[in-house]
Amino acid sequence: MSNFISEVLATADEMELVELSSRMKNCNSEVSNLKTEVKNCLKKKYVEYLPIFTKNKDLVNEATLLGEEIDNLKNTIDNQIKRKSTTEVKTLSTALQENAISISVVSLLLQLDKLLNKAKQDQNSGRFVEAAQTLNKIETLLQENQEDIEYLDIYEGIDNEFTKFQAKCTVDLMSKWKKYITWTEEKIDKHKTKRLLMIDVNMNKENIKALYYHHQLIIDLSVFSEKFFKDVLCNIMTNESIVEEDKETLTVISNCAVKDQSCPNILHNLIVVLNFLNLKLNVDLGDGESVMKLIANLISKDFLQCLVKNCLSNSIPRRREEFDRHHDIAKEIINFNNYLLEIGFIEEGNNCILDYSKNIDLLFAVKTCQNYIELARTIMKKDLSNMFEESTQEIKLEAPDETVILSELPESFFQFPRCQVSTSAKEFLYLVHEILEELCNSRGSLAINLFNLSRNILKMYSAVVPEYHKQILSTIPQQSALLHNNCMYLAHNLTTLGTDLRKKLSNNKDLNLQMITFIDIVPVLQEQGAKVMREQLVTQSKILVDIIGDSGLVTLSDNPQFPKGVEKAVRQCLRQLALLQKVWQHVLPVNVYCKIIGQLCNTLLEEIISKVLTAKDIPEDASTQLVYVFKIIQEKSPLLFTEPKEIHQHVIIWHKFNELVYLLQASLLQIEDRWSDGKGPLALEFKAEQVKQMVRALFQISDKRSVLLAKIK
Repeated sequence: MSNFISEVLATADEMELVELSSRMKNCNSEVSNLKTEVKNCLKKKYVEYLPIFTKNKDLVNEATLLGEEIDNLKNTIDNQIKRKSTTEVKTLSTALQENAISISVVSLLLQLDKLLNKAKQDQNSGRFVEAAQTLNKIETLLQENQEDIEYLDIYEGIDNEFTKFQAKCTVDLMSKWKKYITWTEEKIDKHKTKRLLMIDVNMNKENIKALYYHHQLIIDLSVFSEKFFKDVLCNIMTNESIVEEDKETLTVISNCAVKDQSCPNILHNLIVVLNFLNLKLNVDLGDGESVMKLIANLISKDFLQCLVKNCLSNSIPRRREEFDRHHDIAKEIINFNNYLLEIGFIEEGNNCILDYSKNIDLLFAVKTCQNYIELARTIMKKDLSNMFEESTQEIKLEAPDETVILSELPESFFQFPRCQVSTSAKEFLYLVHEILEELCNSRGSLAINLFNLSRNILKMYSAVVPEYHKQILSTIPQQSALLHNNCMYLAHNLTTLGTDLRKKLSNNKDLNLQMITFIDIVPVLQEQGAKVMREQLVTQSKILVDIIGDSGLVTLSDNPQFPKGVEKAVRQCLRQLALLQKVWQHVLPVNVYCKIIGQLCNTLLEEIISKVLTAKDIPEDASTQLVYVFKIIQEKSPLLFTEPKEIHQHVIIWHKFNELVYLLQASLLQIEDRWSDGKGPLALEFKAEQVKQMVRALFQISDKRSVLLAKIK
């Protein structure tokens, strides 16, 4: 019995397989025919551009029926495989999968063709949004199935048709957009400009949505938003502006000659222009997006920065008495912030604007310090040559008395010496006093910040001024003298500034009075002033040394004739010193001037003396010429000083130079008397070997010379 049942089942399976094979053959044939028909149809349409008579709908229905047949076959084969997996069943399954892929591709091509037809119908019927959405579906299908169909002959034709039609739709919509929005600009006069923004009241908002779905709206809005920001919003915030609007025109008249505007007036004008834009362009694009939000995304960051810089920051009170008036301005700022939130121009949580309606004390402190820093920088950059005479002490050039009686200090002991000081230094000191006056009227962190600020800008002076005026300081000696005086002037005033300030702040509990001092900045300024003059002194010394070095004085022994360049070089050095006298004598304090010009004279004389002392042979004629030239120095040098007779106090080697001049014209006997066994004036200025060298250079070998040389020890 069991054998009979097995035979019956086997026979049934064989019959089912025969039926499946038959159905598969029919399916293969129909799929092949459909593929051919679709290929020919679409090829004519998208490649050969020939008229077709087969309707897309019929092909779609046929593809749908074949798809259903393939699904039925698949289910049957799956059941066969589960019961009995045979080679025949597996072969049928593989063939079925191939047909399924073919039908899928055919269906995709037909779907693309159907969607293209629909997009064209919608566009022609004025349903621009639906056409754009359909084109987006086509684009998605092409991107997702590119690997499956990109090698088909028909793919390129469909893709090109899609691209061309999409471009045509975009161009049509862009041309409409340009007609809707127009700009005009007219120059009224030298300073005033009139700008008009016209937005057609009959604008079709569906066109804007269609542009959005075509991904073109953001491009057009970028151009529009940039122009709107620069020509309208920026102008309103930076220049005095008159704003008017009517049904479809916004008019902005800007006057670039007037920059100062009140914060409420700027905010009012901004609301007018933004409201005009919101009424005309606030198109809902779906998914929580709108045209105004797109515009905000493009320019809100720059807009807020410009608003803060040109409007809100200027609304912060500059003085304490302006605080009450700021209360009304704060309300205007809050209302403006709420309006921007309402139209979607800023997002919730953005407190950039609201910060200027709150934290006024902090903002006032920051702005006050910033203003003072900017003022300080401006003053420090001013020309140093504008000067005045600071005259609180008249210095007498008398020999100093080394005995100091503390109970009998002169009244002038703490006075600043008479000299020229840059007006900018005085202005800078006034600024420091202004900061400290503000400090005395302040409390809390502001008082602390102002004190620190006053110290910082004083330190800045010694760092910024030499660097900013670096070029002119290195080329114009008078500038160095002025900066030296400026630093000393400020340092002098700082010595008592802390004491005076502590008296005024005796009731202020926010500051540690023990820390109120400027005395530590005094040596910093003094050192900077001295450094500037030292650098100038090095420069001038090098000039003198170079002139003497090129004079030929060092060639006395090698040249039978006296070098002509010596007298010329000496006169040039004296002219250089006279020039320095002209620019320094009435600028520097008298004692400082005499010290510096004395050092330069000393440098000149040292260079001359060293060159003469190295000469091995000085002919009588050369000696006579040297005396002539050196007497010019003896005649002109004292005139460089306020008291010519006191030159010896400022030029250390003045006596040594005079002894050299005497030596050049003296006889052997006179030299012996001048040496006086190492006790005479000559011995005080020169060493024995130096005198011997000069005797050898000036006199020929003789018994008298030998006797004198033996006596010089």
